[in-house]
Amino acid sequence: MKQKQKQKWGEDDTYCKGYTLGGLSDTLYDVYEINKSVITQIHELQMIMNLIISEGHSLDESFQVSTIISKLPLAWKECRKELKQNKDAMTMQELVKYIQVEENYQNFNLDRLKLDDNKSSKALVVDHGSFSGTKRKLDGQASASTNR
Repeated sequence: MKQKQKQKWGEDDTYCKGYTLGGLSDTLYDVYEINKSVITQIHELQMIMNLIISEGHSLDESFQVSTIISKLPLAWKECRKELKQNKDAMTMQELVKYIQVEENYQNFNLDRLKLDDNKSSKALVVDHGSFSGTKRKLDGQASASTNR
């Protein structure tokens, strides 16, 4: 009996959280959901929509697609604009695939930028120790300086 109660509580908690977040403005929604991947958030929304459908209510697929598009983060502005233009011809499955590809692409670019930043910051490190009449090359080897 306790297992069923835990499962029911988990489903109700997910439903309430989704209902609350759905009522927030897009700005507040982004603040509360910033640490989750977009695809994780979509799966949570799908669970809420499935729960609504299982309660006997109807949600047509175009409404579901539009809802998910409207809840994309602000950083996805261009993607959201493109998806809004194609939302009527798109199924949920196509939308999820599109967003997975887009999220992977954005994560790849973010990782690449972080890697580039780390490389450039290491190349600019200079030793400002006391001047001893020797010049230092970037690889750390000293060479004799020419005194004028």
